[in-house]
Amino acid sequence: RRLLSSFPNEAVIRTHVVPEYQAAVAGIVSAAIRSANQGNNVGAIVVDNKTANVLVYVASSDFFNTSRAGQVDYVQAVRSPGSALKPFIYAMAFDEGIAHPETILSDRVRRFGGYRPANFDGLSHGLVSARHALQKSLNIPAVALLHEVGPRRFLSRLQGIGINPKLRIPEGSPGLALALGGIGVSLEQLVSMYGSVARDGSFKVLSYSGSQDPATSVPFFGQRASMAVAAILRETPRPRGRYIKEDRGQVAFKTGTSSGYRDALALGFNDTYTVGVWLGDPKAKPMPGKTGANSAAPILLRIFDALTPPNERRTVVDAPAFLRRAPENLKTLQPGGGSDEVINSTGFSIAFPVDGSRIPLRQKGRRSATVFPIKMIDGQRPFSVFVNGIPIKVGNLTRSVVWTPGSLGFYSIVAVDRMGNVAASNVELSVR
Repeated sequence: RRLLSSFPNEAVIRTHVVPEYQAAVAGIVSAAIRSANQGNNVGAIVVDNKTANVLVYVASSDFFNTSRAGQVDYVQAVRSPGSALKPFIYAMAFDEGIAHPETILSDRVRRFGGYRPANFDGLSHGLVSARHALQKSLNIPAVALLHEVGPRRFLSRLQGIGINPKLRIPEGSPGLALALGGIGVSLEQLVSMYGSVARDGSFKVLSYSGSQDPATSVPFFGQRASMAVAAILRETPRPRGRYIKEDRGQVAFKTGTSSGYRDALALGFNDTYTVGVWLGDPKAKPMPGKTGANSAAPILLRIFDALTPPNERRTVVDAPAFLRRAPENLKTLQPGGGSDEVINSTGFSIAFPVDGSRIPLRQKGRRSATVFPIKMIDGQRPFSVFVNGIPIKVGNLTRSVVWTPGSLGFYSIVAVDRMGNVAASNVELSVR
C-alpha cells in the first residue's frame, strides 16, 4: 500500500523483500503479540547493511485486526524513542573529542537549568566510564554529554542526513530531554541511523523498491566514533533466553522505553543486517512493566536468530586498541557550568505534582473527579505546560495551572518558561 501510493504510475513494483525472511519475522511478531495485552501492536523492519535495502517490512502484527489498529503503519509512525538516541549522543561526543569510551563521567544527581534527570532505577552510580554508562543506559551521563555537545547542534547533525525529528513544541528549541526520548522519530528513521553505525559512520537512506534510485552514502559520524559505539553496544546486557551465548559479541543493540511505558523499542545490527522493533499501544496507553529490554529486545534477538543460521555466525574481532585507554585530556569530563551537582541552575522546577510520585485519583464513573494544580517555581513568565505532549496552557502568566486527568496511568508533565528552560515531572495516578 505504501509503495502503490509512492509509485502510482508503475505497472510493476519490485520490492527488496525476501519472502522467507518476511514470513519468519511476521511469525515471530505474531507469537510475541499473542502474549501482549489486547490493543498492543508490534512493528519490525530488517535492512541489508551494505545496500540499505529493506528486506523485511512488518508494519503491524495483523493488518485486519481492528482491536490492535492493524492498518496503522508502525514502521512510519512517529513515537518517542526513549533511550534509543543515546548512542548517537555518545558518537557525537566521541567524534568531536569531547569524550572517549573510557572517559570518567559523573552519574550523580544534577540540575541542568530547571531539568533534573534521574536514572530509570532511581539510583545514582557515582563515577562511571562512558562505555559503562551507555551499556547500562544511564540517564544522567547521557544528558551531561548532550549538554556538552549542545542539543541544537545535535539536532542539526540529524537534520544534516535528512532525519527531522518532531519537537514537542514545533517551533521551539530542542532541550536536553531529547536525550531521554523527548522528541518524536519513526522506527524506520532509527533503523537508518543504526545502520550507519554498522557501516562505520556512513549513512544511507533506506531503499524499499528497485524503482528508487540507488542509495548514496553520506557521512554521519567518523569511523572511530562509530566503531567505538558499535563495540560498546555489542556488550549490551542480554535478556534471558537461548540467544545469550549464540549472539554474544555479534549483535550490537540498544533498547528504549518511553515515558510512562508507552513505547518499547530495540534496535540492533550485526555484520549483515540492521533490525528495528517497536512494541506499544496505538493510542499511546501505558504498558506498566513493559520495557525495551524485557519486551522488544527478545523479539529483536529472535529475529537475528531467524536471519542468521548457527553455521553462518562469525566471531567478532576484539575492539581496536584505541578504544581501551582514554587520552590524558579525556580521562574525566569536567561538566560545563562548574558544579558537579548543579549545572546552569535557574531554580525553575515543578513543585507539584512531585516528580516520581504516585497520587490517588478519585473517579466518578469513567471520568476523573479530581482536579490537580500544576505548580511551578521560579523561571520566567509566560509558561507553557504539557501533559503527555498535549498542551494544557500555553503563554500562561501564573505559576499554577489546573489539570483534570482523564484516567489512571502514567503521566509526563513538562513546563517550559520564556527562556526555554524545561522542568519535568513524571507521576502515576492510581486508585490508591
